[in-house]
Amino acid sequence: MQITGQGIGPCANVPAILYYFVQGITFIRIAIPIVLIIWAIVKLVLVHKSNDKELIQANKKPTIIKFVTALLVFIIPWLASIAIGFASDETKPDWKTCWKAAWSYNTEPVEFKPVIYIYPEEETNITITIPNSDKLLVSYPKYIDGWDVKAYPDGTLIDNKTGRELYSLYYESNYDIKPDMNVGFVVKGEDTIPFLEEKLNIIGLNDKETEEFIIYWLPILQNNKYNYIYFASTEELNKTMPIEFSKEPDTLIRTLMMYKPLDKEITVKEQELTKVTRSGYTVVEWGGSLIK
Repeated sequence: MQITGQGIGPCANVPAILYYFVQGITFIRIAIPIVLIIWAIVKLVLVHKSNDKELIQANKKPTIIKFVTALLVFIIPWLASIAIGFASDETKPDWKTCWKAAWSYNTEPVEFKPVIYIYPEEETNITITIPNSDKLLVSYPKYIDGWDVKAYPDGTLIDNKTGRELYSLYYESNYDIKPDMNVGFVVKGEDTIPFLEEKLNIIGLNDKETEEFIIYWLPILQNNKYNYIYFASTEELNKTMPIEFSKEPDTLIRTLMMYKPLDKEITVKEQELTKVTRSGYTVVEWGGSLIK
């Protein structure tokens, strides 16, 4: 899960600059055309009131130029966003994602890469719904009034709408959790792997889920000198972003790793994590978010 006014995934440390850049462009592409059009209309009215044919004729070209300029100022940033969207360089952050994140910037944090795994005890048709679906930013499969899947004990999912095989359900959304930064963990970037292996095991993730979590977040966390980390619990997530299942799981594990890069170590009270034992039909969800 990822959400910000901070950028997505590998863009987590650059979004503020990108945000202000995009907001500046937004202001320019709206304000300048409005000024040019008003200016052109006012001048056009005044010139025609004068009944001076030569002045009217002389004003035609400047008026056309103002309207064309207004149109270009509005369209060019949009074309630029498309060009950036098609740009691709695997050695750099995904600028298409960064650009889209900046355009949809909002001050609420964002849950990144929330993925949902479903493990019934037997082959089962399950419908999953998100009551606060208006907070969704992106989803796969596309969330339309819920997800309808056939789930198998090994975690395999079949999308009943398309027949496509899946291993998880994915979405990103806004959420409203504000951690007390006096409680949590402070971890050196170089210690990210053993830290996550230990804590995710306590939270209840299995080896596959832990591997996928680490693969996603390691490139982001290990490059920081230190990271403040807080794991939002199932209870906290159920309050801010509830998820409903047509068949309630016996074990529901939801966690959101909230982190903030630090230049130096700070002292916090260690967060107490309760060991979770999986039993019966199990649903697991993990995600993460940058603390602004």
